[in-house]
Amino acid sequence: PYPKFLSTRALPLIKSRIICGWECERHSQPWQLAVCHYGRALCVGVLVHPQWVLTAAHYISLRSVLHPLYNMSLLKPRFLSPNTDNSYNLMLLQLSEPASITEAVRVLSLPTEEPELESLCWHLAEVASSQITVSARMLQCVDFYLMSSDACKTAYLQKVTEFMLCARHWEGGKDTCMGDSGGPLACDGVL
Repeated sequence: PYPKFLSTRALPLIKSRIICGWECERHSQPWQLAVCHYGRALCVGVLVHPQWVLTAAHYISLRSVLHPLYNMSLLKPRFLSPNTDNSYNLMLLQLSEPASITEAVRVLSLPTEEPELESLCWHLAEVASSQITVSARMLQCVDFYLMSSDACKTAYLQKVTEFMLCARHWEGGKDTCMGDSGGPLACDGVL
C-alpha cells in the first residue's frame, strides 16, 4: 500500500513559525493541505482546482513526488536553474483524481484582477517536516497588508521583480519565518 500524500486537515505547528499570529479557526481554511511523503509533511499547498494543488517549487524534489496520487508540473522550469530569483517559485501538483469538494474541502479562487494595495490578507504557516506529521491539527495565521512594488523594493534587500507581490504588517511585530513560503496569501477569499 502507498502512503497517504495529501491531507486536508488543518495542521498545527509544534513550534510556531508565525510571529505574533494566531491559531486559525478550525476548518476556516478548507483549501489548505499538506503535501506529505511517507507520512511526513514536506510543505503546504493550496487547492486551486479540484484536481490541482499550487505550492512552492523549491520544497519538492523530483524524487519526492514520484507517486501515483499526483504528478508534478512545473509552471516555469527555469526556476530550478542556479542563480535565478524566486519569480517562478511555483509548482502545480496534479491529483490523479479530483478532490471531493465538501464543506471541509474547497477550492481557493484564483484572482481575476490585480489586488488592491493595502488590502488586508492572511498568510498560513508553512508545515516544517522536521516538526510535525500529518496527525497534527491546527494552522497558524497572520494578517498582512499588500504593499506597492516601490515600497517593497525599499523594504527588502533581496531582488524584487515585477512578478512578486509583497505584504507586511504596518505596525510591525508580525511576520512569517524562513520556510513559510509554501502557504497561500489569501485576500478576500482569493489567492
